[in-house]
Amino acid sequence: MSYAKINGFDMYYEVMGDGEPVVFVHGVGVTSRMWEFQKKAFSKEFKMIIFDLRGSGKSSKTPEVYHTAELLCEDLKGLLDFLNIKIVNIVGLSLGAAIAMKFAVEYPDSVKSLVISGAFIDFKRILSFTSRHFCGIIGKLLMTRVFGEMATRIMLPSVSRKGLLYYHKNIINIDRDEVIKYEQILKSYSITPALSKIKAKTLLVYGSRELPFHKYGRAIHKYVKDSVMMIIPGVGHGWNGERPELFNKIVIDFIKSAQSNLC
Repeated sequence: MSYAKINGFDMYYEVMGDGEPVVFVHGVGVTSRMWEFQKKAFSKEFKMIIFDLRGSGKSSKTPEVYHTAELLCEDLKGLLDFLNIKIVNIVGLSLGAAIAMKFAVEYPDSVKSLVISGAFIDFKRILSFTSRHFCGIIGKLLMTRVFGEMATRIMLPSVSRKGLLYYHKNIINIDRDEVIKYEQILKSYSITPALSKIKAKTLLVYGSRELPFHKYGRAIHKYVKDSVMMIIPGVGHGWNGERPELFNKIVIDFIKSAQSNLC
């Protein structure tokens, strides 16, 4: 187990494989263990980097009253500086996609390629109920077996019940005192005006069964000049765990194509 002191907290991280660095950013309410489905495939092709966001998984809790996209972006920058990585490929899902976009806006010359799945640009309209109630109600209920299974089924609609139980037991991770600090991001995150600053070749991916997010994807595609958008049939928000082989192939092929285009 490896830890780095980043911006006042102990960040847990793992590095696997050699080659082009690819960092994976997880979402809220889960940990870097969500990328277990990607480790074998990506570590064969790249230097794969995963980490736990502040207050999540094995990373330490923090004294802040709330977290911001800017703060989490600087945490990622701190980890890359610690690892002496100047230019990176980034894969992010959900909140991880929001952090990845923020990083690509703030450090456009440091990102070679960007893969964002289930990305959003704000929570003010389509997902306003989620933004208002995630921390106070939904976050708490996620840790119960019945509601947790239901919520996981929404995230991964095509997996078996055995897969749902594994995901809920091993990957969902809610510390109520910490997750409430993410409420500020859900309420205030807005990045649309800055998206045009992203230089990296960008892949936007959405499951066909996370329909409310598709509107966000179309908006991002409009503003990010070098972007491609894909809708994956039959899967939901957490499709890296539903169809890992397909996820791995699509993302690896995209990153490789982005690198060959730069040569």
